[in-house]
Amino acid sequence: MTKKLVAYFSVGGVTKNVAEQVAKQVGANLYEIRPMNPYSKRDLDYLDPMSRSTMEAANPNSRPALADRDARVEDYDVVYVGFPIWWGLAPKLINSFLEAYDFRGKTVVPFATSSGSGIGDVSKYIAPSAPGATVTEGQLLNGETVKIADLAEKTFYDFSVKDGEGKDVPMANFKGKVVIVVNTATRCGFTPHYKPLEEMYAKYHDDGLEILDIPCNQFGAQAPGTDAEIHEFCVLNYKTEFPQMKKSDVNGENELPLYTFLKSKKGFEGFPKGQFSDGMDKMLSKADPDYAKKTDIKWNFTKFVINRDGEVVKRFEPTANMADVEKFVKELL
Repeated sequence: MTKKLVAYFSVGGVTKNVAEQVAKQVGANLYEIRPMNPYSKRDLDYLDPMSRSTMEAANPNSRPALADRDARVEDYDVVYVGFPIWWGLAPKLINSFLEAYDFRGKTVVPFATSSGSGIGDVSKYIAPSAPGATVTEGQLLNGETVKIADLAEKTFYDFSVKDGEGKDVPMANFKGKVVIVVNTATRCGFTPHYKPLEEMYAKYHDDGLEILDIPCNQFGAQAPGTDAEIHEFCVLNYKTEFPQMKKSDVNGENELPLYTFLKSKKGFEGFPKGQFSDGMDKMLSKADPDYAKKTDIKWNFTKFVINRDGEVVKRFEPTANMADVEKFVKELL
């Protein structure tokens, strides 16, 4: 069962009211984010360039002190974070809150209230304060809670991907099955994983195993062909019969919504010891010293396992032994 928290910062009471509605609707606990020094009416004078809130908004490094750190974020899977919009941004107290806890592997759902300003790119600006978390697109509510509830309540079966011909493939088609979702490439050192994957598919498909092959060219440009060319390669070289989806992004601005969901459920937990683990760590650390704190897919042939109840129960990095993958999957069938 997904554990949820609604954490909110409110000055005039509007955000508090909305937060209470959200918490009631989604079945979440409620926590108030309080500054050590409460804001006065004078502090919020946006016409005064020397007011406290104006100066905090102008300083990207401003981090107002918190009154306490009792949110127990570690107990939750999804944390809704509510706040008023100040000068088109989230108050810097929200950055203080996010940086006070470890949000790795969690989903952060921002929502805001405003008397006139839009929410803009608020998620983009607060996401660096929660490394390793999946920060969803912010929602401006002002009393409307339906959108935010729907956003965090999605399950594996609510998503769909397109097959090689551009037709939608709903994940609901796989209810009651054990599913492996894997991003693949045809010119990668891990491309031979196609062989044990196909062997597993042949062995366990009748018992309820499904494998979704999602080609991706984001890692070393190692899936350069068209969907048809990739399919031909897999059939000729590995005799694959499990379904191949349309080549897609799994990270970044254009990533499949399915992958946003999968990564929010199972973040990166490190590479298991193996032949290529040290090399992968060195390569990725050179490109991004903080890569291990992020939920992003690290390389080709990362595998997510979904059980018969639609729960994302395991993430295998590409360096994982395929025998371990098979053993885990077999126990679910």
